[in-house]
Amino acid sequence: MIIDLIQDRQAGAPYNAKQFYNQVMQYFATGSPNAQEIAEAMDNGTNDHVIYQLCRYIADNNYSNHLAVYVDGQDWLN
Repeated sequence: MIIDLIQDRQAGAPYNAKQFYNQVMQYFATGSPNAQEIAEAMDNGTNDHVIYQLCRYIADNNYSNHLAVYVDGQDWLN
């Protein structure tokens, strides 16, 4: 799940934007909610667009808001 990718990064796992994108695309292929929007933001948007889509994913799935705060402080494209 995409939430696991976010939580892994928050826990200190090394982050690689290309690897994150590829994993999001795998979730998109399985029909994961919001995966397409996150991938499109990574393809065509700015970091702010990616943050928006990740926070939307968090809210849509009723995950803790503290994760949205974490997401907002990260660079997801580099």
